[in-house]
Amino acid sequence: MSIANEIVRLQNAKASIKSSLEAKGVQVPSSAKLDSYATLVDQINVGANIEYSLTEPSDKSKLWIKTNDDSRNVNVVPFLPTRYLDMTEKSTLVLGSSGQCGGYNKDKTAIYVLEGTGQSSRNVISKYDLATSITTYIEARFPVQNNGSVFSCSVNGLIYFFYNTAVYVLDTKTEIITTLNTTAPESIANGSAFEFNGYIYLVNILVGGYAKAYAYKFDYINYTFTKVNNYLPVVLYATSIAKVNDAVYFIGGQVSSTVVNTIYKFDLTTETSSLLNITLPVAKSYISSFYKNGKIYCIGGLTTTSIWTNTNTILMIDIENETIEELDTTFLYRTAAGYYTTEEMSDNLFYIIGGSSGSNYTNKISTISLAKEDLSNNTYILTKQSKKAFDIAAGINIYISDIYFGGIDNSVKKAEAYLYNVEQEQWEQI
Repeated sequence: MSIANEIVRLQNAKASIKSSLEAKGVQVPSSAKLDSYATLVDQINVGANIEYSLTEPSDKSKLWIKTNDDSRNVNVVPFLPTRYLDMTEKSTLVLGSSGQCGGYNKDKTAIYVLEGTGQSSRNVISKYDLATSITTYIEARFPVQNNGSVFSCSVNGLIYFFYNTAVYVLDTKTEIITTLNTTAPESIANGSAFEFNGYIYLVNILVGGYAKAYAYKFDYINYTFTKVNNYLPVVLYATSIAKVNDAVYFIGGQVSSTVVNTIYKFDLTTETSSLLNITLPVAKSYISSFYKNGKIYCIGGLTTTSIWTNTNTILMIDIENETIEELDTTFLYRTAAGYYTTEEMSDNLFYIIGGSSGSNYTNKISTISLAKEDLSNNTYILTKQSKKAFDIAAGINIYISDIYFGGIDNSVKKAEAYLYNVEQEQWEQI
């Protein structure tokens, strides 16, 4: 290549870079040489989604940093935050077991748990009060002994229990258990249940000890059962379910005696299923799963058919983008096959109760908060270089606990940050 051609190529490259810089609001002096363009790149405003002011911004899509300090020029290399999920061991049940089931009252201030495998008194129901963290037995006893085969669903303060051909209901207001005047078409057990549009879907069921390719939906107003044929392309059981709007995700589980790593989506409006293109990093069954803000968090689970191969890993499934990752954070202890609340309670927490842990049954009552991802261990320095990272953080709804920015005197100052809550029509400190 000739020298003349090289000069033309460099001139064209310089002109192209100049146009890009000017498009991003950077003034490029006509006398600027190509080797000075690196300093001009630093002037690009990569924090356009952040507003620094003492008064509320008119643009409600921005992250508002409440400060009048404009000098955010401390030369600190930016970093993205590490996710942190707030987890707490709250209390204990009177007994420890696995295969529990239960539900909660209408205002989600109390959780009821029917004991399962591992105890002789498997017809007792524990009541956990969220306000006091106290666990007591309710007076009523469940009509049958639960060997881990009973499963349940909460609907408007009533907890429906399914076992064999019977349907039992615990009214959490009166704490009285009744047997409904109806029978299932066949003896069912060990399933999972969720509510949708006036029906309780009974999935992953065993009939006569064998998993089935069909499910049932129970009309809890008219007490009738309807079969849902071939709701999944495989015969799964011991799988975890996460209800997301008008769909349910089936995560892991067992096919015959093999633990699998698949994830299926079941569309409740069309009653059709599809296999996701992502899989669990490790095949698991009996996982505890929670959904919030477009993500399904999968906690623990068994890696084999043995109840003692429980784990403490936390996986995060991004529904929209169909991605999955294992978080650096692990759960408080190894857990599987316990009861978990599929909805947030009144304290904005999800609960995991009992199950197998390590080489024993546990009676622990623990919580996990998905309302925030904490940056307290990673002090965030807001600089010209780190604004872009901060934009990303704000864009994925990360909870920002402490926000700092570089001051005029190169000191580090603390600031308040706000995001606009569209539903509440107000700025909320984050």
